[in-house]
Amino acid sequence: MNISAIEFQNQVGDYLYSPLPEPVMVENQGQTIGVFLGYGAYQQLVQRLEDAVWGARALEAEREGY
Repeated sequence: MNISAIEFQNQVGDYLYSPLPEPVMVENQGQTIGVFLGYGAYQQLVQRLEDAVWGARALEAEREGY
């Protein structure tokens, strides 16, 4: 979902307190300036990043013979 920075500013309460089915891309003059995620989506993103980091570390350790 894409919205203008003005719309986001005027309706921030709506975005804070309602479930977001998808990330909200905040735009100013046609440029994306931010992304607003619901907490559940944020948690999933962090978990995926942590999994990727640990997976890369495990592969590196395996290559080094550990």
